[in-house]
Amino acid sequence: EGEGRRECGLATRPVGSKSRVSELRHRPSRLAHLLLRCKYCCLLDWKARAVRHAAPNMRPPWTLELLRLALLLVVLHPIDSLQAAGHVRAPAACRARQPSMQPATHALQRSTSGVAKRLSPHARPARSSAPALLAKAPMVDRYAFCCYGCGAELQTESPRAAGFVEPDRYELKAKHKQLRQLLCVRCRSLAQGQILPAVVEGRLRTDDDGGVTTPEELRAQLLPLRTRKALVVLLVDLVDVAGSMLPRVRDIVGANPILVVGTKADLLPKGTDTKQVEAWLAQLALSRLGGVLDVRVCSSKTAEGIIGASTAIRNERAGRDVFILGAANVGKSAFIAAFLDSSYGGRPKRLPISSETPGTTLAAVAIDAFSGGSQLYDTPGVHLAHRMQAQLLPEELRRIIPKGRLKPYTPRLIGVDGAGEGGVGGFAGSTFFWGGLVRFDVKRAPLALRLTFFSAGLAVTRVPSSAAAEAHASRAGIDLTPPMSPQSASQMGELVLRKSVTLNLETMTHAADIAVSGLGWVAVSCLSTLDTSETLVAEIDVWVPRSVEVSVRAPMPVAGIPTNTVDSKAKA
Repeated sequence: EGEGRRECGLATRPVGSKSRVSELRHRPSRLAHLLLRCKYCCLLDWKARAVRHAAPNMRPPWTLELLRLALLLVVLHPIDSLQAAGHVRAPAACRARQPSMQPATHALQRSTSGVAKRLSPHARPARSSAPALLAKAPMVDRYAFCCYGCGAELQTESPRAAGFVEPDRYELKAKHKQLRQLLCVRCRSLAQGQILPAVVEGRLRTDDDGGVTTPEELRAQLLPLRTRKALVVLLVDLVDVAGSMLPRVRDIVGANPILVVGTKADLLPKGTDTKQVEAWLAQLALSRLGGVLDVRVCSSKTAEGIIGASTAIRNERAGRDVFILGAANVGKSAFIAAFLDSSYGGRPKRLPISSETPGTTLAAVAIDAFSGGSQLYDTPGVHLAHRMQAQLLPEELRRIIPKGRLKPYTPRLIGVDGAGEGGVGGFAGSTFFWGGLVRFDVKRAPLALRLTFFSAGLAVTRVPSSAAAEAHASRAGIDLTPPMSPQSASQMGELVLRKSVTLNLETMTHAADIAVSGLGWVAVSCLSTLDTSETLVAEIDVWVPRSVEVSVRAPMPVAGIPTNTVDSKAKA
């Protein structure tokens, strides 16, 4: 104990002596400085004895200050994290004394609890333990200087790493104490429209990933959310519901309540009733996520539905922190900006940026949006390997990102050589290529079958199923795009059979949607037919790049489907 005390530079005067009490009573900053010097010495034991012996003879303000510093050290800001970050360096002699720290910590907790009881005799005994109090600590280090655009800590050493700033620019901002007003180089490029993925996934994995983060590291940042009391706002991209509705979100948020918000409603086909889409999304969320507080649909770009979503968040918050959670590129940062506009009539000048790049936000960003100390958090997007984005190169991502409203495309019912029976009409025996990324083989279908493609304008090419494999091998990357080059198509590999779908059809009915994760969906419907003997069954094989997920879901009530399901329901 004496060796550790000398290592840390503490005086050897008795803790309870009047001179020591008088010195620290008038210099609380000195006390805080000594407490933050080192963990592996007698500091905690010294602190506990200081509270136990000196506090009864001190005035209440000093006792409260002492108690506050003790809790700040032991519970809210553990020195383990400071030492890991390099802010605290323990001397070698003190690091060797690590096992002896636990009794001192317990002694401090017992002593501070006694002081609290003496200060407030009618107060209820504290039930929370150190882990419970630790869960209340902020997820963002408020003393670190981070890029306000992506949340990465600013640095000047590695240009390829997140948060890089030119040294001269950093020094200039530091001189004027404006580091919190600084964007990193990557965020400035993203704001100019460039696509610069910073997350190593899919085809972006290389042997030299210097400075690039991984989906696992981003997901690990969200794990403390399970132990916190918070309201989780789960954003779902209405253009890619299959790929953006997190399948195991409870592993991240624990038992915290979830409010689901569908975003990008402005991209749905013209004439779509968002109220029907909201009811459809509520049924889907109930089946996949279990109980949720509420479901809303909105557009951050046009502000449609933002007032309703903002009101629901404020009503359900109940003094808790609010975490905006969702898959990568689902629109979290844009939603936060629209939420602040709707709630307070304006937004701060510096908010997390939004871009077309999946993984724009690399760390949690705290925003003081509520009173009472609770905060609004923008979180890193959850990257899912089953989405199409993981299979594309940066220059190919632009081709699958919608720039405006989706324009549904329904192929005309005409015959092609070798398709159908004798090549006369019908889709049976035909293959539809969706760009060069997806292949639909229609093995069996009535003449009244209709397929409607919803995506960001990718070309749909029809060929005979017998020549489908040869067509993809020779034309992928040339006129079947994306991929944008034969070399990229070769790197992606051949398409694999992911799902065989069999659907029972009804006339003038939208039967189901076949959704391709990260790309869009195909609506399967059936028109009226005069042939009453025809079997209304469709069999479709879906081929996609390896790891991409395909699912069949209840039909999404959108406009642009030949059976006019949406219009007929609205009139009814």
